[in-house]
Amino acid sequence: MTRPQQIPGDNIVNLSSLIELKLVDILQDGRHATELPSSYVVDVRRKTDGSRPARSAGKCVLKTFPRDKRNQEFFRHEVQAYSRLTGDVTYNSAQEAVDTLFDTLSELKPKHGWPRCLGYLAVPTDMDDYEFEWTDMAEAATAKGQTQNALLLEYIPGLTPVNFKMLNATLIEDILDVLAQLQEEGIVHRANINPAVWPKPGIRNIYVRCSKPGARSVPFVTNFGNAMVLGDSAQERRQMEAEMKDLQYHLKRGMEGKLLVDEVPREVQILLGDSP
Repeated sequence: MTRPQQIPGDNIVNLSSLIELKLVDILQDGRHATELPSSYVVDVRRKTDGSRPARSAGKCVLKTFPRDKRNQEFFRHEVQAYSRLTGDVTYNSAQEAVDTLFDTLSELKPKHGWPRCLGYLAVPTDMDDYEFEWTDMAEAATAKGQTQNALLLEYIPGLTPVNFKMLNATLIEDILDVLAQLQEEGIVHRANINPAVWPKPGIRNIYVRCSKPGARSVPFVTNFGNAMVLGDSAQERRQMEAEMKDLQYHLKRGMEGKLLVDEVPREVQILLGDSP
């Protein structure tokens, strides 16, 4: 059996064999084409035993990471970022952490512009086999001998990917404020613009949530698989400033319906099929 990767942060709690999950929905199936992390909506409950009754904590997001080197790098980056964002949390045991999770999860409301990490666990590689039944995922993974790492994240319903048509000056300011909050925590995200669509502006991993019609949209940043935890050196500050400037430029040009450059070279026009 492949052993789960060691977690570089003791404030991200190992929930394996302490909880049971039931799949509700697939948010992102990363198994098509190039294999990437997958995300599921799951119901969570404390594992049933003789002394503790089964107790539901509600819905969470389970993000799974295949065992190949690339996805384990994504996992490592996510854990390091969430460990920094989680801050100083001390539990006497993993069981205490689970009890705290069940005591507070139903009351959790998004406080930041990103989902919170509630812990990690080992899960089977064939998650679809457990769609309609409560399962101790770590136990199932051990039985099958096919294990992958997973993070249990806060579920934020009603998220919509940001597109340029919904942008205005206020929303841009709010999005940049979320990025600034991440940078205050020492996190550079590194995956909020999409260079593949150049010379068009492109953004990714940025969502908005509107609690009710007519209410102000609240932005959220997700996916920390490329994120880095930085210090306070001049070089690292410049890296953060560059990320902020790049995202601001993409958002502004996208809102204005403009390309990233005022004049596209003819050879690029030919490649894009836009040359007369």
